Amino acid sequence: MKYRDNGKKVIIYLTGRIDASNIAETECRIREILVGYTGYDAVLDASDLMYISSAGLRIIMKISRIVDNKLRIINCTDEVYEIFFVTGFTDILDVNKASDGLLTE
Repeated sequence: MKYRDNGKKVIIYLTGRIDASNIAETECRIREILVGYTGYDAVLDASDLMYISSAGLRIIMKISRIVDNKLRIINCTDEVYEIFFVTGFTDILDVNKASDGLLTE
């Protein structure tokens, strides 16, 4: 899993599928990355995420609770955004189809 730090935020790039087959590994890796960025906003870039299951959504919710500042999910494909929308995650998390200049702030 790739990530980068822009000085104010840590951006984690999600790829492929997040489902029961890789959920433990995905959660562990995201947590490992976030440990080094205490006090940063966390951004999950979903531009290369093809699918997220209910197990993946649970991990996103758990991660949102451990982030010191704000967790944002950006660059969702229409299909992935629809999953977040239908499950109500767009009402409780900052989920967007675009980055809206977030990465340059």
